[in-house]
Amino acid sequence: MIMSEKIRFYRKKRGLSQQELADKLNVVRQTVSKWEQGLSVPDSQMLVALARELGISVALLLGEAELDDGNECDTCGLTLAENADNRNAESMGHFERQRKVFRAFFIVFAVFFAVFIFYDAADLIHCLFSEREIMQQNSVIGGAVSKTGIYIFNLPLCILRYAVLSLLLGLCVTGIYKTQKK
Repeated sequence: MIMSEKIRFYRKKRGLSQQELADKLNVVRQTVSKWEQGLSVPDSQMLVALARELGISVALLLGEAELDDGNECDTCGLTLAENADNRNAESMGHFERQRKVFRAFFIVFAVFFAVFIFYDAADLIHCLFSEREIMQQNSVIGGAVSKTGIYIFNLPLCILRYAVLSLLLGLCVTGIYKTQKK
């Protein structure tokens, strides 16, 4: 039997209408109807609640296990619900660890980008307000006879670099905000 047929079979076996089952699960009747028609399937949390209301195991509902005599299993649903709760807790622990790793990643890169933005801003201010000769001091090439000044400072490139670093810093700050514990 496929899951949609099992939902219908065990619902009727428990003497429940679609509306009564829907009320117990806090869903609309159409949702139960769609499950029984095979048009949709319950999510993992709803699957545990559904199995509990039908008095069967989640494994039986999913077709992973079959009862020998086809009778209801009073403790299977509860045991599987507890197991699902344990798995859910483990999963939440995994997500919590991931959240912490991502948060640390965003903090490290935010500091990294902030330092570079400060460096770029200091360089930009220094170059904009410096005399031309000061800008040439460290950028002179040539021989003993003549010197040729080359301007290393490129204002559009510096502004672009400053904008990109600011954008990346903004993304990191957004990441820090989104990964905060709620």
